[in-house]
Amino acid sequence: MLQCAEQKTIGIFNACGPEKKLPWGEVIDACKKSSSAKDMEVVWMPADKLAEHKDIEFPIWAAYAGESKGIHTASNARAVAAGLTFRPIQTIVSDTLAWWKTLPPERREKIKGQFDAKKEAELIASLK
Repeated sequence: MLQCAEQKTIGIFNACGPEKKLPWGEVIDACKKSSSAKDMEVVWMPADKLAEHKDIEFPIWAAYAGESKGIHTASNARAVAAGLTFRPIQTIVSDTLAWWKTLPPERREKIKGQFDAKKEAELIASLK
């Protein structure tokens, strides 16, 4: 977007990334590499199983089903053609974590949509 402003490029663009499909597994792997949770176990849950839990919000996740189907698949081809580039997911994750650590502890304690370890354990147990 900075490049478009500097070059006075005008038009309507979807400037959201990534440039190509990015599996959630790659995002989670990047998170693991950037954090102290390198030995954590990832448990994948089917979207329909998660949908049964109306009391939990996953702020950046949208199932590829129902009303949210395709929400993360809008084309950014025009923006890429105009020069949009993307940082690697590992860089984004590492930079975001570094920024997060600069926030005051009282702010870091207030994560929208966060659920506790007990609720997480219940979700995982519900798979069995």
